[in-house]
Amino acid sequence: TTYPMVTGGSLVALKYAGGVLVGADTLAAYGSLARFEGVPRMKAVGVAEDTILAAGGDISDYQQMLKMIEAKANEEYAIDDGASMSPSALHHWLTRIMYQRRSKMDPLWNSVIVAGFREGQAYLGSTDLYGTMFEDNYIATGLGAHMALPMLRKAWRPDMTEAEATKLLTDCMRVLFYRDTRASAQFNIGKVDANGSAVAEPVMLETYWEHDEFIKGGGAPRRRLVVSSSVCAGPGRLAAGALLLLAERHREPRARDRRRWSGLAARNSAGRARARGPGGACVSGQVFSTASELTGLTSAAGGVAGHGDTQRTVTHTQSHTSHVLVHTRRHGGRSGVAQLDAPAH
Repeated sequence: TTYPMVTGGSLVALKYAGGVLVGADTLAAYGSLARFEGVPRMKAVGVAEDTILAAGGDISDYQQMLKMIEAKANEEYAIDDGASMSPSALHHWLTRIMYQRRSKMDPLWNSVIVAGFREGQAYLGSTDLYGTMFEDNYIATGLGAHMALPMLRKAWRPDMTEAEATKLLTDCMRVLFYRDTRASAQFNIGKVDANGSAVAEPVMLETYWEHDEFIKGGGAPRRRLVVSSSVCAGPGRLAAGALLLLAERHREPRARDRRRWSGLAARNSAGRARARGPGGACVSGQVFSTASELTGLTSAAGGVAGHGDTQRTVTHTQSHTSHVLVHTRRHGGRSGVAQLDAPAH
């Protein structure tokens, strides 16, 4: 493949005292579109099934790779001499295939991790689409080489227990989900030890989005909702349900935000006078702390839509950022966007 279409993201793997763990999420992206969820990207391979192959990159090339390995395993089984490729041998053989395909300008567009356990020894290696291979005690591919590898270097120990290794692997997958647009909160963990190899069912990450650093502009999240532009409730009612939802998600504003909102209210005074229509209630610059105040706003707007008055509905909320947009449209006239200055998380 020279033009990968449906691709998988990062892989993370590490040895522990007694085996190897491999982690991969289950998202297959079509370009920048998170298109397919629940796509496995690791599998137990070989006659002895003491090896796990995991891959990022083009999904169809990974499937072709599995077919090649299965054909090789069938050949070994047919000879029936009791021998089978070890994880290390499988890794070297697969590397030669990937280098040959690269030399023919038709590479298998993957970064693969080969994890295995045989004769009391754990094995962990990686190969990329150029046919470059290496072995290590912990490996991360894709964006994981930048985000997860520093965490592995800091926390990994040769005598880690399986529980400690699982926690470290899960923490790495969580950071990748936060930071990688091609990552998913659903992921698999594969394990290889003296008892063989197994790929667990997908699990969901527990995530937390209330960190101050996740909120645009920094600082503590806010609870109250302020209308920082000339937004009036005319006969076309403001969407009460959307505002009610926003009110329940916001937190206490900081002192500097209160001062800024007061300034906005003063600067918008002329706009309020111009925007107020028959039966309308101007809300620019006002701070709402309860759902009842917001629902009262819509009831004050009463009347029937139309007659050249302004209609407003909440048309878009951008999660985890500092703005919520309210679209305003006048029948037969201009339209615009007003900003509700509070984060929606």
